Amino acid sequence: MTKPRATPASTPTASLDEFMDRGRQLACQGGRGVPIKNYRPFSDFVLSKMVNKAELINGQALLPTDGEPVVVIASHGPNIAWVPLAALVGKFFYDSGYGDIVGGFFPHKAVFLVPGFKDYYKRVLGAPTDIHTVEAIVDLLKNHEVGVTGTAPEGANCLLAL
Repeated sequence: MTKPRATPASTPTASLDEFMDRGRQLACQGGRGVPIKNYRPFSDFVLSKMVNKAELINGQALLPTDGEPVVVIASHGPNIAWVPLAALVGKFFYDSGYGDIVGGFFPHKAVFLVPGFKDYYKRVLGAPTDIHTVEAIVDLLKNHEVGVTGTAPEGANCLLAL
């Protein structure tokens, strides 16, 4: 049985310190994750240009209020349908005061077959392009080097479902 997650109002700020401290150390290391607040231009662009309406139900469940990393698992449809979800979650994090927590996401390896995408993901989005195994992802989470990540298994019609 899993323990219930704490709510932000009842959470001591000390539980976030380990993520925030680690975030400052990782902010300059491309390809290993970036503070969520750095996604703000991405989130703002996506939510203003690509999305008419978006809502998170029980968004507090996404926050690492117990001092443990969070893994968001969400299904999506074809192509880049995950993009608005990532933007919405990022916005919720920094609007809720969790912008210093390091986030990382792990794109399907086929994404990096597009010339320039690997460098872009590493340089701009901080995607952990240096991580190649599930064990390596788990290690980043266990060591609190990444405080939040997510996976969005592709739908049946997705071009990236190989």
